Amino acid sequence: MDIRRSLAQPRQSVFSAGGSVVPLNEGPASHLSYLNATVQMVARCSATLGEIAEEQKLEGTHDLERMMRIVENQRLFVLIDEPQLKTAQNQLEDEIGPQLNTLLERAEKAIEALDAKEQSLLSRISAVKSSQAAAAAKASAAATKRGDARRLQLLQTRRERAERELEEVEAETRKMASYATSFEIITHSSYLQEAEIMKG
Repeated sequence: MDIRRSLAQPRQSVFSAGGSVVPLNEGPASHLSYLNATVQMVARCSATLGEIAEEQKLEGTHDLERMMRIVENQRLFVLIDEPQLKTAQNQLEDEIGPQLNTLLERAEKAIEALDAKEQSLLSRISAVKSSQAAAAAKASAAATKRGDARRLQLLQTRRERAERELEEVEAETRKMASYATSFEIITHSSYLQEAEIMKG
């Protein structure tokens, strides 16, 4: 329905003015222009309020994504001055410094022990190889000279046993070498962590 058409022919008021009922359609029609101006003013005010609300919404939510990331962050940052930082560093150094030194000394001793054991195993491998080669040569010569197939088979069994022993020794050597590497990595990491703590 057209609002202007409905305003051009308004219904009669049921309220009395001064004790008598005056039909609107019989009075002056000048009030329609004021009513139209009022409607236009209300429309302009509504539009202005809508613009203001939109501006306030944009102003209040333009930084919403960054604020959500900040709120969702689980890390806590505490700001302290430099004297407090130095005090905390010194306290931490006094608390864990002796323990770190003890652990480093133990790691160095363990590495030295592993190195010594590795050298011992290498010497043992060399000795086993030498004895194995000598036994094989001797067995081959003796078996060829005597033609004793049984003795040759026995010596062959001994040789296989020596080879298995050699493989076990080599496996143990590799294991010790991996332990030594792990200790060196741990020692290096401990030195780096201690340096970072001292550096602050």
